Amino acid sequence: MRESIAMLAEHFGLQFHERRGGGYRVDTSCSPLGILIDDDGPNNSIFTYAHFRTRSADWAGERTDLNDSFSLLCTAFFQAMGFASCQILDIPNEFSMIPGELYARYLAFGDAHGSIFHKEKEAKRALVGIFSAYRQMEVMAHSWIPFWHAEELVNDCDMQGYGILNWAHAVSEALGSCGDFSNDLWTQRKSTDWRFYRTADGNISVVSCRPLFHALHKMTEAPRTILQGVTGSLFIDGPLGNYVGAPTIQHLDRLVKSLNAKAGITGSTEVDLIPVENNLIALSEPWIISMATNCSFRLFKEERLRILQRNKAESALLAPPGGFEWVEAIPDDRFEQLVHALLLEEAGVNRVYQVAPTRERDGGRDLIAEWVTPLLPSEHVKNDSTPARVRKVVVQCKVRKRSVGRRDLDQGVLDTLYMSRASGYFLAVSTQLSSSVTDLLDQIGGRGDYYINWWGRVEIEDRLRKNPDVLRRFNDIVQGGPETGIEEGGGSLP
Repeated sequence: MRESIAMLAEHFGLQFHERRGGGYRVDTSCSPLGILIDDDGPNNSIFTYAHFRTRSADWAGERTDLNDSFSLLCTAFFQAMGFASCQILDIPNEFSMIPGELYARYLAFGDAHGSIFHKEKEAKRALVGIFSAYRQMEVMAHSWIPFWHAEELVNDCDMQGYGILNWAHAVSEALGSCGDFSNDLWTQRKSTDWRFYRTADGNISVVSCRPLFHALHKMTEAPRTILQGVTGSLFIDGPLGNYVGAPTIQHLDRLVKSLNAKAGITGSTEVDLIPVENNLIALSEPWIISMATNCSFRLFKEERLRILQRNKAESALLAPPGGFEWVEAIPDDRFEQLVHALLLEEAGVNRVYQVAPTRERDGGRDLIAEWVTPLLPSEHVKNDSTPARVRKVVVQCKVRKRSVGRRDLDQGVLDTLYMSRASGYFLAVSTQLSSSVTDLLDQIGGRGDYYINWWGRVEIEDRLRKNPDVLRRFNDIVQGGPETGIEEGGGSLP
């Protein structure tokens, strides 16, 4: 794999490095962003993610502002081009131990794109896409940001001047209960007209910098669909899907108005949004606001389900094309075997094993999967360590002719996790989940200490399209028609 990665990097004009702790880094000599590749993943796979850190040799002063804001630019670009919705993982400054200081960041590619790829099946194709996106991002940054690299400006970092102290105090007041002037961080870089504020908990940052604002605003001009949902809005960037709740949008509108009032800015308060997996970027000139909040593909799926339940006419936009035919009565054991087979095709899944015969309940567990996933919000991130871990994931399979409700979940999800000593829960259903179940899973997932995911029929059919060999093995319960593009053999369903 080493030679293949090195050759691909050279093809894109990138530099290839072997890392001291194992794995590889691909970057350009002048960029704070690099692509990290670990090639010893489970099931003959590689794990890919990005690492962002500016260098003290290039920039004066403490660099939390640069690590925060420049990494947002990279994240927004990957989102706008439909490449990946990133999960932002902060690496705290363990040297200073000052709350809020940012030593570096990992950008883990979210569910829609993925970070884990089979070496033989998809690694080369995935790396071509990653290296191409990285190269385009570097070209964009050089073209749109006059100070993308430190040698292009005079360094004049200021944290104690009268002007920046007044500005930071005004931002703190605008943030209300979210701000704490005595503990939060701020920086000014005069030659770039750059002012930055970050709360000590790292949940909110505010930047005033017109060149950076205009570069980020260009990302919102890329083709995308914004759909008003039931509880919030869906943002569709090519193959990517993200969700922003209505209360979050209202909170940002109020914050922008408060910032404008403190700064004496009048006129329009229009706010443009760029959601990624666990962060929301809000733009209202001259403000750039970053807020840690769940905008994930998982919440996108939940809201999509609510919309489909509300209005079937919208399914043409939101749901993948149909064309599969299922038997009316799906045997429990065959559905479980189908889920087992599809899980083994998921990158990052090391192995899957059955806990007990399908008809014999075992504490709500049907299958156990050893699964590599990115770190959860509650898990500590360290520099030079892979932002992923192997999890024991409980898998439940449910066959119903109706939506699966909470009463179908046996003894309860948290009890199942506790009894199984597992760190993840996965639910696969033959139809769809009820809103009560998606709300429950969202609540548990929102705690940040368990990996939570699920498949309904839509997600299962997505994977059957990608794995026609699995479809052929289970043509006694499901077959693909002409619309799927994989109709082959098997005759008609009984």
